Amino acid sequence: MTLYGRTTVQAPDRSDAGDWAGTWFYVNRQRKMALWMRIEEGSPKFKLRVQDKGNNLTTDGDGQASYEAGGKPGKFSMTVDQRDDTTISGSWVWTLG
Repeated sequence: MTLYGRTTVQAPDRSDAGDWAGTWFYVNRQRKMALWMRIEEGSPKFKLRVQDKGNNLTTDGDGQASYEAGGKPGKFSMTVDQRDDTTISGSWVWTLG
């Protein structure tokens, strides 16, 4: 879809067909992100890779990572709070220093 001469994101209608397992990408000028998801014993497991200017991290299969930014140690944590067939919600926490 194009609006005002720019390509916009178009989301399909909500569906419960398929599953969450797969690879998802997000890219903008500052950052590249890749998210790998799988279902293990009925629970979603995630691995995330983030690359931006000077900061790169890859989580383990439980969404945890240690990294360094600007010479300081950091930690990243991603957790799932709720999920069903059509929605996964959760949070991520970045700490530095």
